[in-house]
Amino acid sequence: MHFRYLTLGLVAALAVSLPVGAESLNWKQETVATLNGLVDIRRDRETGNVFALADGKRFRLSLENDKFALSSFQTTEKSAPYADPIPDGRIAYSGGSIAQAWLSEPTLRYRHGVLGDDVEAEMLKVRMKDGRTLSFKLPNDSVYEDLEPRIIDLNGEQAVLVVRSYLNAGASIAVYRVAGDRIEPIGESDPIGLSHRWLNPVGAADFDGDGITEIAAVVTPHLSGLLTIYQRDGDSFLRESARSGYSTHFIGSTVLAMSLVEDVDGDGAADIILPSLDRDNLAVVSFAGGRSRELLSLPQSSAIVTSVIAADLDGVGALDLVFGREDGSIIAIRR
Repeated sequence: MHFRYLTLGLVAALAVSLPVGAESLNWKQETVATLNGLVDIRRDRETGNVFALADGKRFRLSLENDKFALSSFQTTEKSAPYADPIPDGRIAYSGGSIAQAWLSEPTLRYRHGVLGDDVEAEMLKVRMKDGRTLSFKLPNDSVYEDLEPRIIDLNGEQAVLVVRSYLNAGASIAVYRVAGDRIEPIGESDPIGLSHRWLNPVGAADFDGDGITEIAAVVTPHLSGLLTIYQRDGDSFLRESARSGYSTHFIGSTVLAMSLVEDVDGDGAADIILPSLDRDNLAVVSFAGGRSRELLSLPQSSAIVTSVIAADLDGVGALDLVFGREDGSIIAIRR
């Protein structure tokens, strides 16, 4: 077991870059442990425990008496019965009428390999709260280039958000609803325009403060890293605003959750927490009022490689942030 513990009193917080108007975001980050072979940081759906994946093992991160510790850990999550996700695919869960969603029916017809292999999906499946399983199969012109659908609230309607990639035009965001006994499309964004160009959804929220839910995604996170806000217009999702210079993925990784959606500054509009394009900074970006600006940037000594997780580590009610870096360090931001 290769890790070391660092107590709070021994760790110096890194400098924080704060623009005018963001003085309240005086976040301080701490290196709380280091693990060889760190792959991801996740939160157990059943217990809320935060755990690290490293060298094929799981370690629970805990905070007791103001000291962080790691311990061997087994999650309580179980695979949904009768679910058949693609290799490396994961099941999304919610407490609404759509209880679960996953991607199924592996196909090799795209062969991009950005998510670690050439296997993509051609079918979206959902399990309803009443036990029904429904599916939607794509035609041969496209695949689901994704690992886990996102069950979202789209202006009061439960929906599923997933990446659809066209063989000749690249990736788009695709949103679906359940109507009766079938899954039906709500709408899509225009595809990027070139084959083997990908995007990674961030989530759905009111990002500009107008009371309407938008969808955020990072378009080409390996190239320009364009953080994009999409507004629904009929059966289309149109680009409303964008800001370049961010990434939520690196080529070959199965980690897709390098971002969080949260109203960080309390202005009523959801903000986005995510890495910079080189993944050497953790940034907070606001689109409030339709104007993009960076509220905060935390420099990192090594690139961010894991999911960014929000969890109540010390049990006092405030959500702390946890993520991991390429050098194996696990970082916590206590708030």
